[in-house]
Amino acid sequence: MKNEKLSIKNIKIKDLKLWDENPRFPEEYFKKPEKDLIGYLFKKENSRMIDLAKSISENFNLIPLERLVVWKSGNGLIVLEGNRRIAIYKILSNLFLLPDKKNINFFNEKSKQLAINENFEVECIVVDDREEGLKYVDLKHLEKGYSNWQESERINFQKRRGISMGEKELVKHDINRIVKGLDLPEKIIDKILGQGNLTTFYRIIASTPAKKYFGYEIKENNLIIEDKDFESKLKIIIWQIINKKDFKNNVINSRSLNTIEDIEKYLKNIDLKRDYSKLNEDLKNSVKSKIDVFGKKTEEFVLPIEDNFKKSKKSPILTIEDKLFGKTLCLKKGKVNNLYCAMDKIYEQNKYNEKNLELVLPILGISLRLILDVAAREYYSEEELKKDNTPYRTFLKEIKQKFRDDAKYKNLSTLTLSWVISDTNFENIIDHYAHDSIIYTQNDILKISKIIGEILECFFKI
Repeated sequence: MKNEKLSIKNIKIKDLKLWDENPRFPEEYFKKPEKDLIGYLFKKENSRMIDLAKSISENFNLIPLERLVVWKSGNGLIVLEGNRRIAIYKILSNLFLLPDKKNINFFNEKSKQLAINENFEVECIVVDDREEGLKYVDLKHLEKGYSNWQESERINFQKRRGISMGEKELVKHDINRIVKGLDLPEKIIDKILGQGNLTTFYRIIASTPAKKYFGYEIKENNLIIEDKDFESKLKIIIWQIINKKDFKNNVINSRSLNTIEDIEKYLKNIDLKRDYSKLNEDLKNSVKSKIDVFGKKTEEFVLPIEDNFKKSKKSPILTIEDKLFGKTLCLKKGKVNNLYCAMDKIYEQNKYNEKNLELVLPILGISLRLILDVAAREYYSEEELKKDNTPYRTFLKEIKQKFRDDAKYKNLSTLTLSWVISDTNFENIIDHYAHDSIIYTQNDILKISKIIGEILECFFKI
């Protein structure tokens, strides 16, 4: 029997929008830009997104077993079901939607392999009535045997849909909201509300001993909590669950807290003053400094379990072609080409002589800034140059935008894509080179020169 309330259509990727009210997204992501929504999906479940991308690319020529469910709303075509899939398609057609540089190698390879663009069409079930579309979401994520949502996402969906919930589900929903508002690093919040920890967390926090210990109850579908120190104690519990032990090194997991008595004993053993002090000490010690490819120093919160994992792995050796600008360039005759040839000759003549190389690296560093300045002065007209004291900065800013917006620059190297996607400006390093206020390393010079090489090739190639 035909359902008159829906139709099957092929729709271009560019015309489909992610559903910002998807239960995977917290409420603060409502009305956020598409790139932010995609970024959240990767932040929450990076490995699952990569697995999905692998599946899509490996089975690209097969007919999909599931169609996207799309609501034809007043604000466009909203994907109610299949947001992770359409996010992958969008990234494969536009690498600049990637939230960070972490997965750029993988997606750059797949994007070149599949060669799809924003006009690629996917088969969709289209509904005019939002409620009709949500029936498919209900079926997949609420019915037994179908759901691939985490429990926190399922509870979110039920609450937003106004579906009747029991007391424990209401407690979990409101505790989730409180957790997301805690003054804790995002990594911790994502970890406790993610797979592997949520079951233990709910086992403690939604239990009868917890209800008595914190003095909470549900009134008019809202959680009311008596304990004024609830949030501080909640932070302690979260940290101990993630680390799988309390501050006395007793094991904390679903097996050690398997009975009401176990949970009651655990809660009573929390010493607010002592444990909160230890928590803050641990948090402080978990902040690590790092420097990226472009010399930008940042601080990153590293969970102890991640830190131990990193230490157990051998650090990979970063290798880059031993060629200035990444390769031999074929540029138009002019000042840019003359300077390029001189720099290339200097490097090739000295790269195997350690003593000589130490002397020429500062010259090459200063020349990298110079060649950008020369390129900018050849790129812009005399009238434009009169209005700009630092044309090379304007030039780089414009180039970065061109690389983002123009599909013909899709096949850039991973290193250049990393620069384009990130908010990092290597102009600062170039300035340090020009003023001789930075330590010169061969690897850094090669990395920066490779990006500059692609810029020069795009605009001065024969």
